[in-house]
Amino acid sequence: LGKYIDYHKNQSVEKYGNLQHLDFKLSERCWGYFSESGEGNEITLHDDCSSTKSEKQHRHTGSTMLLFDENGSGLYDLVLGDMDYPELVLLTNGGTKDSAHMVDVDMLFPSYNVPISLYSMPCPIFLDVDNDNIKDLVVSPLDLAFIKSENKESVWWYKNYGTNNHPDFRLQTKSFLQDQMLDFGSGAYPVLFDIDNDGLLDLFVGNYGYYDSSAFNNGILKCFYSSSISYFKNTGSKENPVFKLISNDLCQLKAENHLSLTPTFGDITGDGKADMIIGTSDGTLIYAENISTGDSLIFSKPTSLYQNIDVGEYAAPQLFDINKDGKIDLLIGNRTGKITYYQNTGNESHAVFAWQSDNFGNVDVRDYNESYFGYATPCFFRTPDDETRLFIGAENGYIMYYKNIDNNLNGTFNLIDTLFYVQNNKPYNIREGYKTSITYGMLNNDSFPDIIIGNYAGGLSYYQGSTPPHISIGIKSFSDNITANNLSVYPNPCKDILNLSHPELNILHIAIVDIYGKFIMSTYTNKTMETMDISSLKPGMYFIKITLENKQCINKKIIKNE
Repeated sequence: LGKYIDYHKNQSVEKYGNLQHLDFKLSERCWGYFSESGEGNEITLHDDCSSTKSEKQHRHTGSTMLLFDENGSGLYDLVLGDMDYPELVLLTNGGTKDSAHMVDVDMLFPSYNVPISLYSMPCPIFLDVDNDNIKDLVVSPLDLAFIKSENKESVWWYKNYGTNNHPDFRLQTKSFLQDQMLDFGSGAYPVLFDIDNDGLLDLFVGNYGYYDSSAFNNGILKCFYSSSISYFKNTGSKENPVFKLISNDLCQLKAENHLSLTPTFGDITGDGKADMIIGTSDGTLIYAENISTGDSLIFSKPTSLYQNIDVGEYAAPQLFDINKDGKIDLLIGNRTGKITYYQNTGNESHAVFAWQSDNFGNVDVRDYNESYFGYATPCFFRTPDDETRLFIGAENGYIMYYKNIDNNLNGTFNLIDTLFYVQNNKPYNIREGYKTSITYGMLNNDSFPDIIIGNYAGGLSYYQGSTPPHISIGIKSFSDNITANNLSVYPNPCKDILNLSHPELNILHIAIVDIYGKFIMSTYTNKTMETMDISSLKPGMYFIKITLENKQCINKKIIKNE
């Protein structure tokens, strides 16, 4: 993170006579004899690096780097990408094989074709992507901020029409691979719903937003996004769904510059047609009535601030008859990781949503190892036995599963587990990156429900339901008593730190509840040992539930001291 490049030479050949070791030694503090501005991407050539010790206060936020021979000289040239800048900078090496010395700069590489312009911090990769044995150039943004990058046309592919030692890059596409998949920019909030009453589940996907533009404000890069809802009509069959894109901007909401549009559907006007309610990043709702008369799906002009409902930030609504009174209620996840419950106190032709709770079921999906937020996205559903269950997405990427909901609307729902999938008879937690959202439905008519999960990368994952297989963990079998006895929870009594360990099994999930059954905190892991910070807990007795990788749940009691 400085102005200069340090060169660390691998001593494997010199020390061991082979290439099998990584043994680095600092060789140069000013490789290439150039410097980069501490606050921008300006380059100073022929810098003798005399300021490496005297200017320690000048720091640089970091760069991406690619070394390759750009001009056939037999020397490594350097391409740099920079934080908050869309360009790539080429530095030409005019030194020797033993001593690099940059002598020329192209600030808009490749200037002979279409220069890179890709916010933010473009990362170049020299890679053969079309299997012609000649390495191409692939560039995508690497900015770690989730809201500072192009997210739709964000993988630029330059085909190399030259050679590996003297490339000639020509832009082929700005959306390499993206143009062959479903990519909704940033965020993907899927909903399966039969909107046209043809017996087939259609697919709707909201998003956080597509990249629009960028601007600098007081020297800080700010990127602008606008959200939309995509509609895919199911033109297949009950056994083989086929989703056809009908609109990538349902109700033309993109022009209104909303963020995080999250749709839900249900008939709240009593005309037999499902209307749409949409959550937004500011915590309010948008309403659009279904006014379709033929085969085409038509909604009325959307209206904002629906029933003046506001849940804070990042409303993720679901229309669902939670109390089984025949009227659709409104459940809304939000940034705090909780669910707000509005009961429908109106009638079949006119819904009136009355607030009931901001902490419905005491559901809280916050993971303090990630942040102080949760970004709850609920998906209530009913089993064939008419039992209400809940899948809920969260900021940490997991999908939580709750039961004990019916006849318990004023109580605490039971957190059963996180969802997992089975591969080669071994269970793996489903963790789809960051800020997940889930929808549930029967897609192939095999009597097993399927799920689609959206994530903040803008993609969807499909998990097909099946008969639960016999799960072999692939380790020595333990009886329940032996497994439980081998689990250590210490110190107990405890004060600020609690350690949990097992000699052979990985710990997957840890949940702490108080003596009243209230969920206090949890963490997800996949290690044999985990340390929890419990300094925020009030003194008293707590129960701790530990889920091991063989899916066994173990309950322990701990005492928290002052």
